Amino acid sequence: MKYCKKCGHQLIDSAMFCSECGEKCEDTDTSAFTNDVDMNNTIPPSMNFDNQEAIAVGKPRMSKKKKIILISSISLLLVVLIVVGAITVPMLMSGGAPKIISIDKDTAVFDMSFEEFKKGYNNSIEPVFNALSIYSSIDLDEYKVEFNNDDNWYSWEENDTVCHNWTYQYNDSFSYDIVVNVDKDTQKVKSISSQSYSQELITKLILSSYLLYGENGITENSEILYNFIFFLHELEFSTYDYTALKIDNLLIYPYVINDRSNPTYYFLGATEEILEDFSDEVLVLSREDLPKLDKALSARYGLEYEWQTMPD
Repeated sequence: MKYCKKCGHQLIDSAMFCSECGEKCEDTDTSAFTNDVDMNNTIPPSMNFDNQEAIAVGKPRMSKKKKIILISSISLLLVVLIVVGAITVPMLMSGGAPKIISIDKDTAVFDMSFEEFKKGYNNSIEPVFNALSIYSSIDLDEYKVEFNNDDNWYSWEENDTVCHNWTYQYNDSFSYDIVVNVDKDTQKVKSISSQSYSQELITKLILSSYLLYGENGITENSEILYNFIFFLHELEFSTYDYTALKIDNLLIYPYVINDRSNPTYYFLGATEEILEDFSDEVLVLSREDLPKLDKALSARYGLEYEWQTMPD
């Protein structure tokens, strides 16, 4: 073996030119090369940083222009990651509205388990109370405690469904009720209803807010939700020929069971089978229509609805 006199690159014995720097090779042996090297210095010639020609031996040099382009690309990537993180993290922290997924043409479920529903609803209680406290005289902390009290929940089975019922007896006359129906096979929520027997709508507001906007969506949409609930209430007792409202793939319909002043609200996935049961009695809108509900109803169905301003 021999080495290049100029750059120190290791060569085969028969080499006439250095494959690294192109220097013409002389017939030398290793002893001739090593005699010129300080054997007390353990750094090999290719790593001798005093020899500028030997820096980054075996690697192509990067031009100044390429370095600038690389640094700019890395900086741009970091900016993109920061921006995406700034947008994505709050969305993940706030919790989006539960998605509805189709199992088949006749069956749709909320993409969440019963426990996930309880967690999402529980996280929605305080934001809704803060935004729409005009609707409730009950104490926020008391409401949260009662919702999370296992003694207020009971369950039973009906064919392929497990039903979970929360009942909080507010006083002798009024109570708050929620029924969550879960599919046995998928363990996903099939439908949710609010059967509150009271003059207050706070439970229906929390439920509507969570299913439409997610856990903290009420912060920017309080007046929209106020009008949404107001219209649902009006829908049941008006002379409209409609009985339900479809928002994207979420079907909501108010239905009177006992107390005509306080209909039960049902929330479920809008499948073909269910929509056929309602015939032409469904108002079809989207979430984008809700901020201008009055105009959307007028333009699409000729219905008159006066936008309501939230009281102070």
